[in-house]
Amino acid sequence: MPLQTVEAVDWELPDGQFDGLLLGSANALRFGGAQLSKLLHLPVYAVGETTAQSARALGFQVATVGSGGLQTVIDALPAPRPLRLLRLGGAERVGLAPPKHVEIVERAAYHVIDQTLDKGGRSVVSRPCCVLLHSASAARNFDRNCQLLNNDRSQIRIAAIGSRVAAEAGDGWEICRFVTEPNDTALLALARTLCH
Repeated sequence: MPLQTVEAVDWELPDGQFDGLLLGSANALRFGGAQLSKLLHLPVYAVGETTAQSARALGFQVATVGSGGLQTVIDALPAPRPLRLLRLGGAERVGLAPPKHVEIVERAAYHVIDQTLDKGGRSVVSRPCCVLLHSASAARNFDRNCQLLNNDRSQIRIAAIGSRVAAEAGDGWEICRFVTEPNDTALLALARTLCH
């Protein structure tokens, strides 16, 4: 039962040359469209292995694979060589603080649409369950859904893909845990633990 849907948005390549493509989500590649073919020569700086795998599948060369958010990828870039990076992501993005030698130009290739829980979803969260949260915006949306339903949070267990996502889920859950390795394998392993 997805809490969100993702849709492509029209975007244009910015002017000028770039030294790399900065990716915080595989969705940028899924919804980037035909423009991506013009960027295949750029090395990819990926937030994690899932995004890196998606980039490789499209023919990109991956320069860096992070493990703790895009800021850690930026912080690990070699200095002092100046870099100009194209950040392709969603309409809602986490703010970054690049060092002085790194310029980041941003473009949105997709946007996320929050969904209201349908009858089946409302039924699931009205009894003990485990909810997997992949993003801060999904966590906020789930929190809003539960507020609207005024349901008993103390019987819901949350498995989040990172500490920031867990923090955005709000309070009152039976359990709210997060993985330190932001990938689906770790998240599913955590969910299995929470379900037993």
